[in-house]
Order: sequence, then C-alpha cells, then structure tokens
Amino acid sequence: MKKRSWCLASLVVTLTVLTVPVLSDQKQGSTQSPSELQAMPVLKNMSEYLAHAGRLSVTIRDSYDVVQESEQKIEFGELRIVTVSCPDRLRHPDRLRIEVERSDGQKDLVIFDGKDMTIYAANHNIYATTSRQGTLDQAIKYALDDLKIRMPLALMFLSTLPSELDKLQVVCITRPREIVTLSCRLLAER
Repeated sequence: MKKRSWCLASLVVTLTVLTVPVLSDQKQGSTQSPSELQAMPVLKNMSEYLAHAGRLSVTIRDSYDVVQESEQKIEFGELRIVTVSCPDRLRHPDRLRIEVERSDGQKDLVIFDGKDMTIYAANHNIYATTSRQGTLDQAIKYALDDLKIRMPLALMFLSTLPSELDKLQVVCITRPREIVTLSCRLLAER
C-alpha cells in the first residue's frame, strides 16, 4: 500500500512539474536555496521510476479554452485515461491506450499494439488503422506530430523523461499539500 501511495504522490509531483511552471522576474543566482537542492533529486528519482515502469495508467482531467470569432473564450474539459505498458521487449511489444471523453460527449479511443495504430471516434463513426511498428516513444511522437492528437503530459510517458529533466533550470519544492487525501510534495519549475 505504501508503494502505491508513493507512486501516486510521485505522479502528482510529475503532473505539477509539467503543468504548473512558476513565473518569476527574479534572475537565477549562482547559489541554490535548500528547497532547490532537495527538489532535483526527488524529481530525478520519480522520472527514473516512471521511465522504467513496466505498466502505467493515469487518469487526467484537463480543460482548455477556445477563443471564438467574437473573442469570447469558452472552456472545454476532457477526461483521459492513458495506459502504457512496456513489458519484456523481446517477447511483447510496447502498448499504448488513450481513452478520451470530452465535455461535449465525444468519445475517442487510440490504441497502439506495437504493430498498428488504431483510432476510433465513436460520435463520428470513424475507425482507422495504420501500420506503425516501433517503440512506445515513436508511437507517441507519431500520434502527436503526424496525427495531431492532443495528449497532455505526453513527456511523462516517454522513456527519455529523465534526460528531458536535465534541461530544467530551477526546480523548487513548494509547501506540502494534500491532494485527494495524499500528502504530496509539489515541485515547481521555472
């Protein structure tokens, strides 16, 4: 049970780091605060854990604004269930499943089974499959770049997450918080 709580807390930290950048007019000094010195090892440990996880499933509730022609902003929401698995690569290919339910009722499904990428849009009665052999990283990049599929936090599912974190300049730990009854350390990047 402790391992599950730690995994959930780590996931919350990842989501926070990747979605809530701290905006600051202060220039980074040559010395780091104690908070900044503690944050990067926590973040690196979590990224290594996620990069080597054999299976990972995340439920994401997100929202986004769309500016209308009248310049009015309308907020839309989505519920995404993203499941990735990277079992023994010698016998089983990487897999990806993204289930999406939008606030307008539209439901979409994306499946990558190591050989094919399948997309199903239930409300539009669209079903398409394309041959796409390769790794999970390649499948995610293909879905984002070529198919233009929205995938918030896609970086979190790539095996290159630990090296991507090397690009961060400053990471600090914010005050402890409780999210969904879990005590968490939230990290902020600027």
